[in-house]
Amino acid sequence: MLDIARNYYNLNNNKEALKYYKKYLELDQSSNSSNSKHDMDSISYYNLASIYQTQRNHELALKYFSLSHEKDNDNYLALINMGVCYFKLKKKEESKNCFIEALKKNINKSNECICYLNLGLIFFEYKQYGKSLKYANLSNHIENTQLESTLLLLGNNYYEVNKLEEALKYYLLVDREYNNIDKFTCLKIGKIYLLQENNTEAQHYFDKYVDLHGNKAEAYFYIGFEFVKESIVTEESLNYFLKVIDLDPNFSNVNFFIGHYYAEIHDHHNAIKYYLISVDVDGPSFDLYNFLGYHFAELEKFNESKNNYLKALELSEESDTFYNVSFNIARNYFKLQNFDKALPYCLKASEIDSENVDIHILTGLCYLGKNSDDEKELYEEKTKAIKHFEIAIKLDPINALAHNYLGEVLLEMYKESEAIEHLKLAIEFDPNILSAYTILGYLYTKNNSKVEAIDIYKRAIEIQPENSSAHISLSFLLRDLGKNMEADEHYQISLKLLEK
Repeated sequence: MLDIARNYYNLNNNKEALKYYKKYLELDQSSNSSNSKHDMDSISYYNLASIYQTQRNHELALKYFSLSHEKDNDNYLALINMGVCYFKLKKKEESKNCFIEALKKNINKSNECICYLNLGLIFFEYKQYGKSLKYANLSNHIENTQLESTLLLLGNNYYEVNKLEEALKYYLLVDREYNNIDKFTCLKIGKIYLLQENNTEAQHYFDKYVDLHGNKAEAYFYIGFEFVKESIVTEESLNYFLKVIDLDPNFSNVNFFIGHYYAEIHDHHNAIKYYLISVDVDGPSFDLYNFLGYHFAELEKFNESKNNYLKALELSEESDTFYNVSFNIARNYFKLQNFDKALPYCLKASEIDSENVDIHILTGLCYLGKNSDDEKELYEEKTKAIKHFEIAIKLDPINALAHNYLGEVLLEMYKESEAIEHLKLAIEFDPNILSAYTILGYLYTKNNSKVEAIDIYKRAIEIQPENSSAHISLSFLLRDLGKNMEADEHYQISLKLLEK
C-alpha cells in the first residue's frame, strides 16, 4: 500500500496518494507494536507533509515534516519546510529556530538562499529592519540564486527605514526582471515617485495599482492613506480621498479622514460637515462626537458643542477621555451661562483628576455665576468658589488666573487687603491680566493710595492703549495731584476712544 501511495505521489496525483498514505497510517495505528511494519520512512512522511502543504493545511504539514525530520535528522528539507509551516502558523520564534538549524546542515546554495530569505522575512515581521536587511543581503549575494522575493524584501526594508532611493532601485529591478510586481509595491513606487516630484511615473504606478486592485474607490483610499503622516491628513491624501467620495460617497472612514484634513487647517465648517457625514456613514463613535464638540465650540456654537460632548460622554469608556469630555461639557454650559448644569460636570471631572488646576478654576467660576435671592446661599457659593481657587493656587502657586479670580471674590466679600495681595500676584505672574489692574486701581484710589493707583493705571494703558476706563481714571487722579496738563491729555484720549 505504501508503494501505491508513493507511485501516485510520483505521478503528481496527490488525491490518490493521500488516500493510500492515510490507509497505510490507519493500519499502523491499529498495530500495538511500536516497531510496526507499517511505520513510514522519512521520505514517505515528507511526501505526505508536502501534500498537506499544497492544500495549505499547515498544521498537518508541520506534523508530518516533523516526523520526517525525526526519522532522518539530516533531512534539512524537512527542517526548512517546518520553518515555513511555523511561519504560516505565525509561530515566528519556532520558525526562526528551524531555519537557523537548517543552515548548520550541509545544504546547497539554493536552500541556503531560502533559509536566509525566510530569516529576513521573520525579522521584517518583528520590525527589526537591520537584521532583516542582513539576511536579505546574504540571500541576494549567493550566486545564481537571486529570488524575486529577496529583491522585494530588500526594497521593503529600505522603504521602512525611509531610504527611498534604495527601495526604488530594488522595486524597479523586480518590475524589470520579473514583470510580476504586486499592487502594494506599485503603491509604494508611486509614492516614492510622487515624493521625488516625478508625477508622470507616480501616476503610471498609481494607475497600475488601481488596475491590479480592481475596486477603484478602495484603491484611491489606500493611495490617499499612504500620504497620511503621523495621523495628519496631507493635501495629497485629501485629493485621493475626494476621488473616493466621487466614486462611492458611502465608503467607510473616508469622510472621517477628510474631516481630519479640514480640522488640521482650522476650517471648522468643513470639518463639521465631513464628521457629520461620517456619523451617518460609519456610525456614531466617541472620537467623532468629541471632534464635533470641539469644532462647534471653536465656532462659538456652544449649545451644539455641548450636545455632541454629551453624546461622546455616553460612548466614553476610559477615565481620561471621560474627564476631558466632562470638562468640555462643563465649559460649554459655562459659556452658555448655565452654571447649575455646568457644576455637576465640573465635579465629575474633578473626581477623576483632582489635581487639574483648570477644572478647579472653572468650578470656582461656576459657583460665582450662580444666582440666588438668598444672601446666605450666595455667601456659601462664594465660599465654595474661594475653596476651589485656593486649591488651584496650591496646585500651581504661580497661576495668575487663580490669583485674579480669588482676588475678585475676596473683594466681593469685603476682604480688601487679601484681595489686593492676590491681585498683585496675578499681574506679577501675568502682566496682561487687565481686570486685575482695573480692580487694583479702584482699591488703591479708595484707600487714598493715589501714587500706587496712578502707577497701576499707567501699566494698564501700556498693555492696552485703548483702555478708555484706565485713561479717565488716571486723568482724575492726576488732576487731584495738580498735574492738570497730563490729566487733560488722558481725559481727551478717553473721550476720543468713547466716540469710536
